[in-house]
Amino acid sequence: MQRQRRLQFAREHKHLTAEDWEKYIFSDVSTKYLFHVPNRQDDVVWGSQPDEVPDVSCVKSSAKVMVWGAMGVNVLSKLHIVPTGQTINANYYETNILQKELKPALKRQKNSGRIDERKLVQCPGHATFVQDGATPHTAFVTQEWCTDNLPNFISKDEWPGNSPDLNCIENLWSILDSVAYKDQHPTSMTQLRRRLQHAWREIPQKHLISLIHSLPNRIKNVLKNKGGLSSY
Repeated sequence: MQRQRRLQFAREHKHLTAEDWEKYIFSDVSTKYLFHVPNRQDDVVWGSQPDEVPDVSCVKSSAKVMVWGAMGVNVLSKLHIVPTGQTINANYYETNILQKELKPALKRQKNSGRIDERKLVQCPGHATFVQDGATPHTAFVTQEWCTDNLPNFISKDEWPGNSPDLNCIENLWSILDSVAYKDQHPTSMTQLRRRLQHAWREIPQKHLISLIHSLPNRIKNVLKNKGGLSSY
């Protein structure tokens, strides 16, 4: 069923060019850990002898923080850090993220300055907001808020489930991690939050452009795989 929905989504969006995708705003929530566990696929060290491979320390249960962000082709929203102990339910998502973070970002007028302060899209009236199928996103109050406050958005019935390859902000989280956890692990939650905020503001614009412009190829891969996941 999900594979068919992915295929349908790809067919409906296969005509969009890279420039068309520049009108889309991609959003997501991500969990960041005080102790960053290496990525099994990407963080690989090769050696001819076991002693050439450094030990990797790990902890059973690391402190963590949840963050929300949105990206356009040239800019970012503010990085929203969820308070410790707070879960992201539909009410929190609508009140503290959509209303207090997304809505003001859509009203920005600046074309210069910090990447998280500039105009989110050049033509807000033609922007399309993208969020995945997480429960707070598909809740009735959330969908109603989007209908009332956004010019366009991909509804819960349009977005195919389990499609991280189609939401390019998923790749942005890895870029954020590469900066926030660079050199050494943060030693406190306060330091982790500061690093995340700093790393978010320092993300190069070229990465945003590259990710947004990758959408036509992502769609082609879904079509090629007949609805299967791509490698993005």
